[in-house]
Order: sequence, then C-alpha cells, then structure tokens
Amino acid sequence: MKDDGKLIQFGNFNVTFFEDNEDKPMLSHFEDIIYPAFNSKIERKMKSGIYSLIDVSLQEIDGDIVLAGCLIKNTKYEVYTTMENGSLEFDRHNVLTCPFSKFVIFLRNHRMVLVKNEKNSPDLRSFNSSIGYIINEFIRNENKRRKNNKVSSTTENLKPLLLPSATVNIVGLPKDSQSIIEKLDELKKVKRVVLRFFPLNNDIDTTEFTKAIRQMAFNTDTKNSSFILNSPKKNIGVANLLTQTEGTVAANVEGITEDGEKVNIKSNDIAMSTYLPCKDNLMDYSIAKIVSFVRKAKVKLVTSNENNSIYESFLERIKKLL
Repeated sequence: MKDDGKLIQFGNFNVTFFEDNEDKPMLSHFEDIIYPAFNSKIERKMKSGIYSLIDVSLQEIDGDIVLAGCLIKNTKYEVYTTMENGSLEFDRHNVLTCPFSKFVIFLRNHRMVLVKNEKNSPDLRSFNSSIGYIINEFIRNENKRRKNNKVSSTTENLKPLLLPSATVNIVGLPKDSQSIIEKLDELKKVKRVVLRFFPLNNDIDTTEFTKAIRQMAFNTDTKNSSFILNSPKKNIGVANLLTQTEGTVAANVEGITEDGEKVNIKSNDIAMSTYLPCKDNLMDYSIAKIVSFVRKAKVKLVTSNENNSIYESFLERIKKLL
C-alpha cells in the first residue's frame, strides 16, 4: 500500500433475482437472501486461501442505511530461507496470515466501496467472486432445507416456496477517460474490447448505445449478451465508452504490450480509486469514518429515481433489521 493511506476501490453492487419471469432488484430479497447470506458464515475455499465474511452489520449513517463488514482471506505462505548474521539460512516453515478488506454498500443506490488493509487484501474481483458464491450457496442450502421441511406456499397448491436464483455482477465504477487512456497507451495494440451486459438493479442505461443492446437482448429473450470491438485504433474512443457506462457494463480489454505479452484489462483494473488517510491497521477504523471520507471526496455515486423509489419503499422493513 502507498504511504499516504489505504486503497479504496469504488463499485456497483449489482445483484438481481429472477422471479415471475423478470429480474427483481436486490432489495426485493434483502431480508430473506442478502442479509442472511452475508451472515451465514459460508466460506469460499480456493487454492489461494479461504474467503469469508466477518463483522457484518447494518448501520444507519447520516440518514442512510449501509451494509458493511470485512472480507478476509485466510491463507498461508511458505518461507524457505531467512537471514542470520549476514548469511542465508535454510528455514522452511509456513506463516499464517489473514489479509482483509472492509466494504460498505450503500443500500439507497447499491454503490459500494472496498478498502484494502494491505497489499494482499481482497480486491473488487475477489469480492465479486466470493459474494457471488456465498449468495448462491446460501440459496441452494436454503432451498434444500425448504424442500426437506416441505415449506410451502398456500396460494400455489402447496408448491415448495423456493428462493429465486441470483445474478451477481459487482463491477468497478470506471475511472475518468484520461486515466483509462493512459492505461491503454501502455499497450502496443488493443486487439479487442468486449462489453458484457447483465440485468440491471434498477439502474438506467447511461448511453443510447447500451440501451439499444439491452433492448435487443430483451426482444430476443436472452439474459446474457455482449458487444465486441475488434482492433479499435482510437484509445480516446474506447476510454470514453468505458467511462460512460458508469459500472452498468463489465468490460474486458485484450491487448499486447511492446514485449509481445498478452494482457487483459478488466473493469475492476480500471475502477475508480483513491486513498483513505489511514496508516495504521483498519481493524479499529469505523465504518462511519469511511462513509464520511467518501462523501467528502465527492465521488460520483449516482442514485437514480428508480433506486431512490425502491429504497424508500423497503426502508421500514430494512430498519427492522438494525
């Protein structure tokens, strides 16, 4: 991490539920899926370590409710040698470590921030993968329990009352065009730009182009769609396009460096970021202080009329969980 603080990444916590032949917004199942899933203690086990959530809480800060907590990576690294009296010594042993990141999800507009405590702390990409796994594993476990216990709906001939499937896409909010141009200019060539579209959580498409792509997907009844630009020559055009999506589309830029190395630049690699002025461990750094810093930083965390409307409609139910 830099000497001037902890890295903060900004993202769009886009989660929808497919129910009654349409995609419902995240807050429609906050009480029975999102909040209990975050508190379920489900772990995502990978070769690189075990990811899990701790210290999950709902907090009301300056009139808005946020979902906050820590994503930890329980892992270890192997030490082979150490230095003793000016010479290398063989000293093989494992060192256990749990790098973590704090997150804050603003329920009014489902935008979020992730604050890394150290260099190896989970980033937005790890957060997306882990949360997607935790939510869907919770749904699978709960539906299995409901089937076994014959939990049913009295309105559908005792049909098992099952939770709907979730689509999770946590995408970094893109940096400004100039910052993205500088990233693209590091490449010898941009070979391909792939834009992946997903159901939106009450967001509105930010350009006529993305709106048209989603309309075509709707007209053809497909949930997964993408758009590809092959060998674009104008980095400024690519940068402007990515910036204008405002986290409603997942991007992957495939390119080649001057050394001939193939690279992929994903949305979370060009996520808007800043540094929290904290040089100590984040363990005792409050969520309220993080929220206060984010608001003073004047980062554009858009709230659509649709976002605000559904937040207000579920507000009293959410408050009961505080």
